[in-house]
Amino acid sequence: MKRLIVCLISALLLSSCLWEEPANDELEMYVERFLSYADAHGYNFRDEDHAVKVSFDDLDENKAGVCYMDTHHPIIIKFDSAYWRKISGNTNSDCLKENLVFHELGHGLLRRLHDNTVLDNGDWKSIMCGDELPDDRSSNINYRGMRRDYYIDELFDRHTEAPKWSYYVPDFSDQPFQRIYHPDLMSETSPFVSGSTSSFTTACGAEGFSITNTSSSDGLYAFNFTDFDTSEDFLLEMTLSSTAKEYGIVVGQCNPKSGNYNGHYVYLDTDRHCFIGELSCSFPFIDLYNSDISTSVNKVGIRRHADTLFYYINDQYFYLNDLNGLPQGGGYVCLSMAKRSKTVIRDFVIRHDSPTRRAGTCTIEELPCPPLRKSPYDR
Repeated sequence: MKRLIVCLISALLLSSCLWEEPANDELEMYVERFLSYADAHGYNFRDEDHAVKVSFDDLDENKAGVCYMDTHHPIIIKFDSAYWRKISGNTNSDCLKENLVFHELGHGLLRRLHDNTVLDNGDWKSIMCGDELPDDRSSNINYRGMRRDYYIDELFDRHTEAPKWSYYVPDFSDQPFQRIYHPDLMSETSPFVSGSTSSFTTACGAEGFSITNTSSSDGLYAFNFTDFDTSEDFLLEMTLSSTAKEYGIVVGQCNPKSGNYNGHYVYLDTDRHCFIGELSCSFPFIDLYNSDISTSVNKVGIRRHADTLFYYINDQYFYLNDLNGLPQGGGYVCLSMAKRSKTVIRDFVIRHDSPTRRAGTCTIEELPCPPLRKSPYDR
């Protein structure tokens, strides 16, 4: 494969660099972005002593990027072509690419090693996390929105103070919701209407409302409400048990007829991992280990307040996230289930304040399978 190499040996500007091969404009953009932040933080990496060659290659062992710096001058950095293609065209492509390039340049130019320290809320302290991670977590990092500025500052100064979002605990005790949707899930009559499908079955019973994925592939099942607007503040709580190793809920907007949908999700697994992300993004924003997760029954909560989502496990707050454009209009709550598994909804509550909104009727529809829950690539 022809390698694209960007040679960063200009004493003044990247535009005066000598190219060994035709430059890749996208890589050049991220490298120049790093150098601009370095300038702002008091570093000067634009001289020949800090020469770096950046290229694409087919990397082994699921590596997204590698940096060779101890025995090479100039420093050599390679990015996996397949990974770069995989993350292109998604909502968070720019953040993922910048994070990866900055991580490898952090090795090469800042001489930083991997740092797997975690903040109070479970977020990685630094974008320099990597290699063997605690609790078998993946290196997914929530490098976006309010978090991005902190991670850039920490990259250039490892003594940067922990940000407020990492230790903030919300208190909504003085902001109760006035309206509630709380269907009886244990009656013989289902509160939900199943759309035309042959891939799942539903039933009401003493435990609650159950959905069984009868297909040979993972499923995503939307409870599509006619009158639930996700652009307004709300609190969604679902108490679940499942035979699947991984299961979760999504809240957002969808149109099953057109196939257009998007939403924010939280998935749990039996190893007590929790994955938080957005369906339009390549991978989850973060893979958290949470000891509050039960191996049997879990109450999962998502609360919208202004432009932030707050996540709860078994009534314990544990994470907040930028909303980043949760769609407006008819809302849906969605179950994600592994193939041939059964999930029981033991309780289901939606609370909100809109005087003109009710949950309305609810039809269960099948959506295309959600994205991979954790990145298969390492750094």
